[in-house]
Amino acid sequence: LQVYGYTGQRLAAVTRSGNQDARRRRSTAASSRLPESPRRDPPRPPKALAAILRSRVIACLRAQDGETAMQAAHAAVRGGVSVLEIVMSTPGVLEVVEDLRKSYPSLTFGVSLWHYLVDFLPHCLNTYGFSANS
Repeated sequence: LQVYGYTGQRLAAVTRSGNQDARRRRSTAASSRLPESPRRDPPRPPKALAAILRSRVIACLRAQDGETAMQAAHAAVRGGVSVLEIVMSTPGVLEVVEDLRKSYPSLTFGVSLWHYLVDFLPHCLNTYGFSANS
């Protein structure tokens, strides 16, 4: 008699006399096997996050006008920067990012609101009657 486990693997051959060792091997092997789960690839980060992790550097750009921002961004890219963040308070920031994406489609560009919020938040708090003490 040949015994096969859940996965189809041959576990033991039992003789007609009822070999105890073969039975023990069969029961131990069958009970220790769990159904195999389908193999899945690990989740992949979004392209922007993957680019940031590869680059390990994010250049953060803040300029007085869109033209200066564009010149600085081109200089940063020529210098080897592959991930560039432009602060929202830069005038014409969305147009700058749009032009950069057209010029360098393989690089990663983003817009940051953090500096904008830091600059603008005190004004909002004062305007709407909030204070640091309340």
